[in-house]
Amino acid sequence: MKQSKIYIRILLIMLVLDTLKAQLSIPISKNWTYQSVNDEPWLNCQIPNSIYNILEQSNIIQSPFLGNSEAKLDWISKKTWVFKNTFDLDLQDIQHEHIEIQFKDLDTYAEVYLNDSLLGKTYNAFRTWTFDIKKIVKPIQNELKIVFQSAPVIADSLYRNLDAALPGDMRVTSRKPQYHFGWDFGPKYPGCGIMSTPTIQFWNHIKLEDIAIQTRAIHHQNADVDLCLTGISDREETYQVEWTMDQLSFSQKINIPAGSFYIKLKHQIPNPKLWWPNGSGESYLYALKVQIKNQQKNILTHKENSTGIRTIKLISKKDKWGQGFNFLVNGKPIFIKGSNYIPQDIFQTRNQDHTRLLNDIQSCHFNMVRIWGGGNYESDTFYSMCDRLGIMVWQDFMYACAMYPGDALFIENIKIEAEEQVRRLSKYPCLALWCGNNENNEAWHRWGWQTGLSHQTKTTLWEHYQKIFNQVLPNIVTTYSNHQSYWESSPLFGRGDKRFKHEGDAHDWGVWHDEMPFESFEQRIPRFMSEMGFQSLPNIHTIHTFVESGELSLENPSILSHQKHPRGNQLIQKYLERDLPKPKTFEDLIYLNQINQAEGIGLAIKAHRRAKPYCMGTLYWQLNDCWPGISWSGIDYYGHWKAMQHKVKELYQPVIMTTRESGDLIEVFITSDLLFPITSQIEISHIDFMGKFLTKDSFTVNLKTNQSKRIFTFDKRKIQAPNNEFNSLLSLKCTYNKTTGQAVHFFAKLKELKLTKPDYQIKSSSFKDDEYKFTISANTFCKSVYFDLGPSVDFFPNFVDLIPNQEQEITVKTELKKITLEQMTIKSLYDFLEINP
Repeated sequence: MKQSKIYIRILLIMLVLDTLKAQLSIPISKNWTYQSVNDEPWLNCQIPNSIYNILEQSNIIQSPFLGNSEAKLDWISKKTWVFKNTFDLDLQDIQHEHIEIQFKDLDTYAEVYLNDSLLGKTYNAFRTWTFDIKKIVKPIQNELKIVFQSAPVIADSLYRNLDAALPGDMRVTSRKPQYHFGWDFGPKYPGCGIMSTPTIQFWNHIKLEDIAIQTRAIHHQNADVDLCLTGISDREETYQVEWTMDQLSFSQKINIPAGSFYIKLKHQIPNPKLWWPNGSGESYLYALKVQIKNQQKNILTHKENSTGIRTIKLISKKDKWGQGFNFLVNGKPIFIKGSNYIPQDIFQTRNQDHTRLLNDIQSCHFNMVRIWGGGNYESDTFYSMCDRLGIMVWQDFMYACAMYPGDALFIENIKIEAEEQVRRLSKYPCLALWCGNNENNEAWHRWGWQTGLSHQTKTTLWEHYQKIFNQVLPNIVTTYSNHQSYWESSPLFGRGDKRFKHEGDAHDWGVWHDEMPFESFEQRIPRFMSEMGFQSLPNIHTIHTFVESGELSLENPSILSHQKHPRGNQLIQKYLERDLPKPKTFEDLIYLNQINQAEGIGLAIKAHRRAKPYCMGTLYWQLNDCWPGISWSGIDYYGHWKAMQHKVKELYQPVIMTTRESGDLIEVFITSDLLFPITSQIEISHIDFMGKFLTKDSFTVNLKTNQSKRIFTFDKRKIQAPNNEFNSLLSLKCTYNKTTGQAVHFFAKLKELKLTKPDYQIKSSSFKDDEYKFTISANTFCKSVYFDLGPSVDFFPNFVDLIPNQEQEITVKTELKKITLEQMTIKSLYDFLEINP
């Protein structure tokens, strides 16, 4: 009888173990509490979250965005914060051979305890931290405790112990999002938090952590790819790897060593469907599934994701003009159209509406975003959406505007960080480029950082730079992602070096920082513009979310605290005086400032596109905001488009017409980014503001693949009275493949135009889902017609130019169930020009 019971028990154990072949992950998302050290009581909180959000949700602080809150909330980042969770585990799960707890995005300096045992200390917010808890975990009443030390206190201590004071101050010692320490677009909130949900990981024998398809080459009828497997095994053993891509199936026996592994399996994909960026073709994605089986054909571990087959190469070779900077996708040169992306929230876990933002930029004809090096490596959700939408990603490593330590501990820390991130992101076909840092090289050579340093210190700091950005990081990219290109630093040369127009990528801040006129963009055209920008205020509804009290003006304390550039408001006003009428109210200022930004950056984009193939890309600064402030963004914190974003959508269309002044002549260009030739019908008309045709030229143009060319010249000296440069314009229209594009050219500054009071005609239609459409026309030319119906309503397009008696369809997007157009505010530039009759 006793032997029978033993036999049954053994049989039950074997049955249980047989069900534990696949790895398992359980989130720890509920029952969290927190406190400051030695404070009572413990309070409930939601995870993932930042300490600032948690304190606001607990009604301990007001919104960190309200008024001038930074100084008032400085105490938060100086304190020690403790988070606690109690959890139970299923008895069956505990039978797994390996049980681990895993943290991603733990920000930043933390001690992790389980059942009063110290699991380890974390010191890098960009790394995944995994701890073995098999011998510590219990079936019930497991207490997890995370103690966060002050990041500013630790960073300051580390900085003081450096041999030399590094440019960038104490933030350079901390592997934490650099913008948390304050930037010229956002606040200083360097607190702590659990930014992703921790998980308990269970596995037996082998754990598959990630899978990737990397394209080595594409041939006429097949593609050479690597299947990359990342994981850990507790023994050396031969396994069967089975994987599928859509209907294609593959199987291979491989030997996997004990310990961590990274394995590449070479294969060929017959007749591949290629992934193309937005505007160049279909962004086709395969469904990739991988299983690893033991010799008994039991599935031990498996993973699945989407993948694409494509090649993306950065070509930067010497040529007749200098040194190019071109992206080849599947062997085809692609003109890059996009922007610089910063984190969508200073606190990371809020406002992460990637769906809205990425759909917005796809609709604006983007094919690339640059993830700036002072923020974060983005979530898997972000890159997956970029894959699906055809948005290529220029990925900076997380270093910006500073020099960084080069000691052995720092190098080892950042090496592990880079290996993890490169392996993780190598699976996304959208990933186009790894860039070492933002502006560090340019700053070292041209920002005065070397002034006052000894020869030995300068030599040491530059050696540290070279080690990180010319050895460690490129070697890791080559090892784990050799199908992707690496670029040491952006820019290759800044505006302080005369080579910036002829070699590599450029950041041109002559406009804004150096107060050059917008027209300078037309002469300062680089091979690739990776940064240029101009500030604007968000709309009035966004302003109201953070202003506490007082008259609305640039001198309002709340508004001043949301302007982080030391000369920002001064420069906004200075540029406004050059080109636009003087605003009478604060809302006038917002409207005119946004038009100024749109027209100025629009001038740059047109110049860059017109100059292809000399210039092969333009990425304006910046796409979005991390809080509701005054910045260079085209889309504000709440997702409202500024005038610039509407202008960008117009100018990033595949085919556009632009003009360039050359003395008394107006040169007209047509530019196509299409990868096939087109025939376009052209109509160029000189009209007065009431719509009367003064001259009209119509003709046909044949455009080659990916071409820009001059097609017409207009002589301003032919303009005859009573018409003049103040009351007439040049209308440009091109039609191809049933698509029509339109543009206008003015002969005078906007503030000099003699516009006529418009009579608007509006025709409405009904709701469909969350959209409402209407058409608008006017009896006279209208510049930058703006529609407003409150913070919950957005208009597309907005800030539109209306040609006389020509209808423009407007889409209204809102979550409201009913809107009344009679309540809509409509204004245009006419309303601000004092010289109008």
